[in-house]
Amino acid sequence: MYQLDVAVTNLGMQAIDPFKLEFLFPDFDCVPLKWVSLGGKRKPSGPLVEIKPSDTTVTVSRDKYMFSVSYRSKNALLPHEKLDIGTSIGLRYRFNDDIYHNLDAMPPIRWKLYANNMLPKQGEVSLARLNYF
Repeated sequence: MYQLDVAVTNLGMQAIDPFKLEFLFPDFDCVPLKWVSLGGKRKPSGPLVEIKPSDTTVTVSRDKYMFSVSYRSKNALLPHEKLDIGTSIGLRYRFNDDIYHNLDAMPPIRWKLYANNMLPKQGEVSLARLNYF
């Protein structure tokens, strides 16, 4: 299984207190696939995506095809400071052949960061870019 590593870095010149990071992660077990393997390949037991937060500042909800994850900071993020929050979020995932062969059709991970009085920053990352095969 892979663990999603998540980090927030303050590239500005002032402390950020508080901040909130929201992102959407595909629910591999529910996303419709273009290509599905045929034959006797063994499917993994259990879900392909597991989210077990170790921090009360993390909330998780699920819609039809995506997990919505939210992290709220407890402390200020000082200028040029980096905060690793992947363990707090606790998102682990695995690929089976069907997911691997459908990476180009998987929705990207979309994120949005809210901080102080700043305009929200947002972006997206494809699963193919996140993992090196």
